[in-house]
Amino acid sequence: MDITLLLDDFDIVEEHNLYRQNFYAGDVGKFKSQVIAERLARQYGRPIVTAYSPLRKTSLILKWTMG
Repeated sequence: MDITLLLDDFDIVEEHNLYRQNFYAGDVGKFKSQVIAERLARQYGRPIVTAYSPLRKTSLILKWTMG
């Protein structure tokens, strides 16, 4: 069974996120969706397909498939 996760978040990790969300100093400046997708890929050994949203220029869409 394949499951595809589509992570779409225009928000970027900022320093104040480190205190109340599950992010680290090395994540600052990255899209939150990118950070989460990279963690999932490392944990489950799956590739990430990355695409920028045409509707929101500041958004990053990550497609992550597990099977």
